[in-house]
Amino acid sequence: MRIRTKLGFVELILVIGFLIAMGVVIFYTNSIIRLKDFQVQSNVVMSSLRRMNYQTQSLLTTRAPVIEISVHWTNTINEFERDLEALSGYSNLMVLSSTQKEQMAELTGWWEQIYQWYYKPAIDHLQKMQVSEAGRAIGSRGILRTLLELQSTEAEPPDFLGQLHTIRNYRDLIMDETQTFSDRLLELTSSIERQVDSNIQQSYRIVIALIVLTVLLTIFITTRFAHLMGSRIRKVEQAMRHLARGDFSTQLDIQSKDEFQELSENYNILKTQLQEKLNSVLGFMVDISNSLAEGPQLQRIMNIITSSAVENTDADGAALYLVDSEQKKLVPQTFSGDFIPPFPVPEEAAKSQKNALEYARETQLTIGENAIGTAVENVKPLFIRSASELSNGTLGIHREKDDPLYIESMIISPLMISQRVLGTIVMTKKAGGGNFTDLDFTHMQTFADYAALTIDNIFNYEELIEKREMHREIEIAANIQKGLLPREIPELSSTQMAAFSRAARGISGDYYDAFLIEKGILGVVVCDVVGKGVPASLLMVMIRTVIRLISSPQRTPAQLLTLLNRGIIGRIGTEHFATLCMFSYNEEKKEITYSNAAHPPLLLYRSSEDEFLEIDTPGLPIGIEQKEQYQQRKFTVQSGDIIILFTDGIPETRSPDGREYSTETMKSSLKQVKGKTAKAISKHIQDDLDRFTESAEQHDDQTLFVMKIK
Repeated sequence: MRIRTKLGFVELILVIGFLIAMGVVIFYTNSIIRLKDFQVQSNVVMSSLRRMNYQTQSLLTTRAPVIEISVHWTNTINEFERDLEALSGYSNLMVLSSTQKEQMAELTGWWEQIYQWYYKPAIDHLQKMQVSEAGRAIGSRGILRTLLELQSTEAEPPDFLGQLHTIRNYRDLIMDETQTFSDRLLELTSSIERQVDSNIQQSYRIVIALIVLTVLLTIFITTRFAHLMGSRIRKVEQAMRHLARGDFSTQLDIQSKDEFQELSENYNILKTQLQEKLNSVLGFMVDISNSLAEGPQLQRIMNIITSSAVENTDADGAALYLVDSEQKKLVPQTFSGDFIPPFPVPEEAAKSQKNALEYARETQLTIGENAIGTAVENVKPLFIRSASELSNGTLGIHREKDDPLYIESMIISPLMISQRVLGTIVMTKKAGGGNFTDLDFTHMQTFADYAALTIDNIFNYEELIEKREMHREIEIAANIQKGLLPREIPELSSTQMAAFSRAARGISGDYYDAFLIEKGILGVVVCDVVGKGVPASLLMVMIRTVIRLISSPQRTPAQLLTLLNRGIIGRIGTEHFATLCMFSYNEEKKEITYSNAAHPPLLLYRSSEDEFLEIDTPGLPIGIEQKEQYQQRKFTVQSGDIIILFTDGIPETRSPDGREYSTETMKSSLKQVKGKTAKAISKHIQDDLDRFTESAEQHDDQTLFVMKIK
């Protein structure tokens, strides 16, 4: 179930609970309204009953003629009967209880009985009195007054005196019966009022209970949902943190049948791909190193490069071209897999891939023409993800999808070293073979950098073999080192930086590097490789390449050294290892994070205290122990502070009489120029070393890196 569906389910519960509550409210409101209508009509009946009782009570006392008395009384009786009939229409209401319905039916029947027994005879008697002598005798004096006068006279009572007594008796009976009827009707009305109050309270309780139940159910489901989401997010966060630290052992397993399960599957795929890419670079380095051990044969190395490119990117085919700078041509060297030429081919060669490949093997390309020549001329990699880009003229050709030479995706990676292009690697994919990814493209840039360094080393080494001059090894290795050293140190607004590195005997085992990890974060490395010559230089290449490959804002220097050690160990001889220190500088926080692998400690000059601090962390050299876990220290710097990294060749520099220069001498010398720029400080240490040695021969390389906080 998708997360959106789960959220919709929670919303549906809320809506259903709300609708049920509204339905109950409407039901009880409708019932209350009907009961209120019944109550109102009961009050109307009671009002009519009171008017009728009033007319009945005034039947004898009013002085109106009998005919008027009869008419008024009959009208009030008729009005009461109409209101009572309207009230009885509510007797079928579902809101009335069976007892209330029975009471209503009894009242209606009782009224019929009272009317037939008392009211109707009284009405008929009055109507007879209208045309009789009694009516004339009453006149406008009233029945009671006339009766009292006749009873008080001593004369013979008239014959109609009995009629007057009869109407009085009827009135008294009617009043008694009507009073009982009124009490019963009032009891029924009171019962209805109590039921109305009970229904209102019951509706309140039910609605509140439904709302509370809905809210509790929603809170439970939402809390459970949030707990599950939070747990899965924490798992993903933990896995990503491990991945950022270079730990590929964490497997993310989320069985939720939603986006988190897809995310875990994609994470595992990404982790596997990253691990494979990292291992492929290291494996490629090992293959190159093993091949170099057998002898620097360029053709064999180029075969390894193209086959590794195909294997590590799942390309269908790859080709390697080298630059002929004199003729401004790209000369084909090696091909691997089913390479498709991404440039125009003759009609005869275009009939099959085999013919096209043979044509590509024999054809030199002009620099600046077609996609390959343009990428080399601009010294810029080219990444074409899909065929949609191929059809817009990017390659200068157009091929239909059913063409045997149709290209779906392509990567062109020029081989550059020190802004000099040696050649290029070209990889292609056919239709149906999928597309190259951004990860493939990024991976190939690192791959191409190392391939360029290797080819350049072989060129230099072949030059050494051809001239058969042993001193050329020193020059070649020095060139390798020169290519490793940064051409310029990145500029930061808050710092001044300078460095120097010089070899004791032409080939240095030292190197330093300074590069931006990201904007505002600088990485600095100083390394001392055990050994001399080309093997030591190649180890430097491996160290520099791996550090630059794995450096990211998420990885600390300690994590980088740990990953570097794991990647290097087992891939170099036991006689080769290196001491190394590294720090990252956060310009915004003015914070330095430092880690050391058996290198001389970092020197920190605190301008506010006018003293030096030695900052160190424990750790074995790189390439000794695979399970070594490096540590780190953090500290902040302020304006005027000076950070010094150096190799042991500086304090171990000897004078002609055998004295060592020492770290304390270097500190004293630094204090003399603490107010000057980083470049002036570096130059001062160089000059001080020269004065101390008096041109005496040294046995170790010297490297110094200075960073001063503005």
